[in-house]
Amino acid sequence: MFGAVLLLLLLLATAALLELGLRLLVGPLLGHIAEAQGLYVLTDDGYALRGGAHATLTLAGRAAEVQTDGLGLRMDGTAAPAAAERVLLLGDSMVFGLGLGPDQTIAAQLERRLVGAGHAVEVANGGVPGYGTRDVAAAAERLVPALAPRVVVACIYLGNDFEDDVPLGHDLVGGYLMSRPRAAAVRASWQAWFVVHLRTAQLLDRLLLRFAPAMSAQQRIELAATATEDQAFAGWPPRAHRIEGLCCDAEPAPPFVTAALDRLAQSLARLRAACPQSKLLVVVMPSWRQVLRPVWEKSLRDVGLDPGLHRFGASQERVRQAVEAAGVPVLDLTPSLAAAQDLLELYLLPEDGHYSPRGAERVAELLLAPVQAALAR
Repeated sequence: MFGAVLLLLLLLATAALLELGLRLLVGPLLGHIAEAQGLYVLTDDGYALRGGAHATLTLAGRAAEVQTDGLGLRMDGTAAPAAAERVLLLGDSMVFGLGLGPDQTIAAQLERRLVGAGHAVEVANGGVPGYGTRDVAAAAERLVPALAPRVVVACIYLGNDFEDDVPLGHDLVGGYLMSRPRAAAVRASWQAWFVVHLRTAQLLDRLLLRFAPAMSAQQRIELAATATEDQAFAGWPPRAHRIEGLCCDAEPAPPFVTAALDRLAQSLARLRAACPQSKLLVVVMPSWRQVLRPVWEKSLRDVGLDPGLHRFGASQERVRQAVEAAGVPVLDLTPSLAAAQDLLELYLLPEDGHYSPRGAERVAELLLAPVQAALAR
């Protein structure tokens, strides 16, 4: 019995040392989603970045430090000019700067250009990974009263904002942000609980996912959550056809696009109401697959969609029309990005479209003139 107890203690000690080593030396094994443990909080109308948070997020092999201020805004490490006016940038991970250092984000680079042009201005980074237009409107309702910005720039990313607007809800499990269907699937499985809370369990599940998928907790969570999520996406094309928002270019506009545009109109109305004293500008950010027609056509074919049943630039046009109908100035980045000689260098990963430091710099350059004009009014 003594030997059995000793063996058990040795196994527990080995497991504890392995867990500690994975946490200290290897870090999370599930990518930047796992690295964001503890980064989010739930709000009355969605979720936000936790105030005073510190994390390291990795994308495309680039590890970037992330710190937030008391309002949950990503900080760039520089002090605001004295008596600074504020510009508030809102959007998803493109604005947040996933994969970028704090001084490389669109907000940080725009602030440097505005200050260099003689403006005493602070540009606040209100980007949050995973946001859709509804979340952007909710963020404006929270942040505008606290910041009183002179200008609010709301960015719409065509790659997935329409999907992110589909109301699935969010929840936190073990400090990880996930959709409510996924949170429910995790809570229903003891195996998933261990994967969420222990790095060693994450490593083991990674191996199971590769060599014995039927035994993997991730596989089971995916299957359970997908069944519920697919109900929320009833009327949409299959998941494989929703890559980078290309299905939203269908012509004529199918019912799921009409519903998405209705949700967009509601978000724009909330944005306008949340910014009574601020100049509001909406920026249309295409996915990289929507910038050049040959790439767009090939991407459609690659996922089994017929380019003949879609119209190049349809999503941009529909969003511009919705914004103009709401009485808000709009800037579509598509023509300027398409004209860039170094287009591929503007993205960290062409297959998902997050901006590189050069890409964020280019977007900041394109925002400079309209933001200056808004500050002058």
